[in-house]
Amino acid sequence: MKPRTFIATALALLVGLPLLAVSVWFSSVPSSADHNGSYYVEATGYDSYGLDIYVWKNSSYFVGNSNYGLLSVGGWTSDSGPQTVEYIAEGYGWQWGDDAWDYAYVSINAPPNQAPFGVRDYHHPSVSQNGNLHASGWATDNEMGAPVTRVDILIDGNDVGDANLNGYRPDVANAYGRSDFTYSGWAFDYGVGWLSTGTHSLELRAWDSQGASAAFGYTTFEVTNHSPGITLLSPSAQTIGSGTTLSISSTATDADGNLTHHNLDIQKPDGSWNWYGGFAYGEPYMGGPVGSAANSTRTANFTFDIPGTWYVRSWVNDANGNNLHSATVAITITDTTPPSVPTGLVSSNVTDTSFTLSWSASTDNVGVTGYEVFRGGVSQGTTASTSMSITGLSPGTTHPMTVRARDAAPNWSAQSAALNVTTTADTTAPSVPTGLSSTSVTSGSFTLNWSASTDNIAVTGYEVFKGGVSCGTTASTSMNITGLLQNTTYAMTVRARDAAPNWSAQSSALNVTTAVNPATDTDSDGVPDYIEQQMGTSPAVARQSDTANTAALKIHKPN
Repeated sequence: MKPRTFIATALALLVGLPLLAVSVWFSSVPSSADHNGSYYVEATGYDSYGLDIYVWKNSSYFVGNSNYGLLSVGGWTSDSGPQTVEYIAEGYGWQWGDDAWDYAYVSINAPPNQAPFGVRDYHHPSVSQNGNLHASGWATDNEMGAPVTRVDILIDGNDVGDANLNGYRPDVANAYGRSDFTYSGWAFDYGVGWLSTGTHSLELRAWDSQGASAAFGYTTFEVTNHSPGITLLSPSAQTIGSGTTLSISSTATDADGNLTHHNLDIQKPDGSWNWYGGFAYGEPYMGGPVGSAANSTRTANFTFDIPGTWYVRSWVNDANGNNLHSATVAITITDTTPPSVPTGLVSSNVTDTSFTLSWSASTDNVGVTGYEVFRGGVSQGTTASTSMSITGLSPGTTHPMTVRARDAAPNWSAQSAALNVTTTADTTAPSVPTGLSSTSVTSGSFTLNWSASTDNIAVTGYEVFKGGVSCGTTASTSMNITGLLQNTTYAMTVRARDAAPNWSAQSSALNVTTAVNPATDTDSDGVPDYIEQQMGTSPAVARQSDTANTAALKIHKPN
């Protein structure tokens, strides 16, 4: 109410005079009030003929009433700060229909700084020792102009960092009937590799822009370090033929959800593993990172070709340093395919006793490991090459030669078509025997000896002659000559031969004279044999004529 209006109205009331116009004023209103504190607002007016009084608060109806003469209306209220509340009082006179107005302003103080609060919606109840702890939720501050500025992460009471604030959460604000921007979502993924296994505490602390904070969301979580599991699903231990393709499959699990590698390992019969570079490009070395995962499956097809025993297994490790192999499975590979039949047989370096046999290499699904050579159906031995030297043959002889191939299984091919190889003829005779000598000479025998002859191939024997007549053959360099006459000279020669046969010329003659034995009288006729031999009569014929004996005896009579 204007001052002059209030003074005029007061004087009129004091002297009892009627007022000519309606009047209104605030009879009770504070200049300020606390945040959400109660205060009283009252407006008073006068019109002798009656009036209406209405009070408006920030343009909204607050309180009102009607009466004759002097009238007061008021009410208690409260407001949140900081703000200024405007009050308007309106008086309406009944007689003249005139209006009167008054204004008042109440300053509402700012509230004391309130701590924010938060909610944890989700967190991992357990986490691998080298994994990340994840949690999320929201935080708010009911004060206008005091938004949440950060959320601290406290593990075992230690501040380890801040969560990420990800903006206004209208879903939460609307659920609380608010439209301001003080509701902020938060989340974090925090590595816990430095924590020991076991139970640990998690707590959050929200801070607002005015420095107030409050803890919330206390809970616990487990740090685990489980060893991963690994199972080779296929193949099973078995024996298969070369060239068979099998599916290799493995599954790995980790309760911590922290697998890092999952490999399929294959070992060849020679001991080389695929992860040591023993396999050709494109073969199924299945390995490498699988990421942080709770489960992994590896599958690959592989063709087993080389005969022998292969080994298959799988391997897994996790970020906690745990390593594990599956059971190892043996795959035995058999080879039932023989090599191709050798072809292209040829001979070279043919002599009278040897030649070289050569042929074209066979092929095999795995590999040829050797060949067997036959002469006339009889094995001459094996070789890893495609040739063999055949020795110890007779000159001028024909030999049917065949070859068969083998692999490591072993599988043998059929024998090749035969190649007939003929050795050259031997036309070179041995050298003539020399060095003839006699030993053990008696009246009826002696031993003839000589030096060995030589030959381009080999000396196979000797023939001995006595006076040009053969005494027989021998393989040695001596012969015993028997049935001889005493005191008789014999011309001895020897010739040598080889297998062709080629004969040498006869040696130079050696004259050998048998010894004299005077006591020998074969026919018991009283005349010694050697005398009869000199007389030309036979020592073996007894009782010769007296004339013959006398003549023989006279030879020895003295003159």
